[in-house]
Amino acid sequence: MVSIPRRTHRTFYLSMNIRTLQYVLGTIIVVCICTLVGWYLFLRTEQKTITSTNAGRGIVGSEPQSSPLGSVYANLVSTLSSAPTAVVATPTTEKARLWHVTSAPVAGMGFVKKGDLSFLYFIERGTGYLLSADVRARSVERLTNTLMPKTYEALISVNGEVVLRSLTDGGEASTFVGHSNRATSTMGSLTGVTLPTGISSIVWSPDGARLAFVRSSEEGSVISTARPDGTIEKINTTSGIQGWNLLWGDALMAVQKTSQGVPGSLFDLSSGSWRVVEREIPGLSVSISHGARILSAITQNNAQLFILASTSQSVLTPSFATSAEKCAWINAEDVQKKMLRPVRVACAVPARIPAHFPDSWYEGSVHTEDTWHVFDTRDGSNNTLELPPSTPALDVENPIVDDRGVYLAFIDAHDKSLWMLQLIE
Repeated sequence: MVSIPRRTHRTFYLSMNIRTLQYVLGTIIVVCICTLVGWYLFLRTEQKTITSTNAGRGIVGSEPQSSPLGSVYANLVSTLSSAPTAVVATPTTEKARLWHVTSAPVAGMGFVKKGDLSFLYFIERGTGYLLSADVRARSVERLTNTLMPKTYEALISVNGEVVLRSLTDGGEASTFVGHSNRATSTMGSLTGVTLPTGISSIVWSPDGARLAFVRSSEEGSVISTARPDGTIEKINTTSGIQGWNLLWGDALMAVQKTSQGVPGSLFDLSSGSWRVVEREIPGLSVSISHGARILSAITQNNAQLFILASTSQSVLTPSFATSAEKCAWINAEDVQKKMLRPVRVACAVPARIPAHFPDSWYEGSVHTEDTWHVFDTRDGSNNTLELPPSTPALDVENPIVDDRGVYLAFIDAHDKSLWMLQLIE
């Protein structure tokens, strides 16, 4: 029997181990390369899908983006390619009526006038970046680089000042009031102050000169007004109960938070006392403008709309069913009085009213599929706005109209993306 020296054994096993390690490393490298190639092809396919979908929606040119871009996806793409400093939608002879302003989630928006031009300011959800959309050129740019993490709600005044609602690390709501200090084409920052804690509802005055907010505690609610610099002017009134939403048209008003079938009331707070405007309406929801109101009474699987125009004392009841929160007033010029008056109403009308609406809708557990109707309070006519056939199902929330009644902006509750609809073609 021939014995193999131990040294030969060690050499043989060492050679086998080296070959095995080479095979393993080679396999890992091949898998990594295949994964990267697959991911690259997936991204290219997704980008082509998004482009074709946007084209089907009637969106003109490239998706508008800012410089540097606000969304996480856009920032990732910008690091992988030499993207230009600003991507502007390519102008055409006839712009699409419906514009998908941004696919990034939005916390809130507002129309801001600069001379004769209107711009749509909006806050990016999560980051708190302030962006501006040119409604005529269909382009977007970012105005601020101040990161405001966990922003979930935003309000923008007609002067371009902002209210940002965000969550602290402890999970409490924080309310910031400020403005962009941008003076030139360079990006600016948000400067402002943080309001007291405990705010449950806040609203801008129509001229943007003041704020009103509700602070809730175990004792009830305190409603105060303040200037944009955070200086509290006065405590308007108090209430022994909680759950108020504020609205500000020609007067500061408070309405109880909407719940299906639960009686709610609307109060005028302008005199410092609680003057009843509407009392004990089941599932009351309200939208107001200068001297005009939209009310909805929501009961099980039904929503009845009531419209009170500023030019008439009669109550109008359109044939369609929706919530007042899905409606916005459209101004028209009163030639005799040389002023703008709210005379038409744009409403997003669900194909059907979901069960437990609007509670389930607030929770995000259900969505509606809406079509746009425009109701004229002068003659009672109702017109349906035609959108491109490939427009996706839209669940409208927070609709607003510019002061001239030309542009309507809204958020799609599905993904919190921002859309704009041109009312006058």
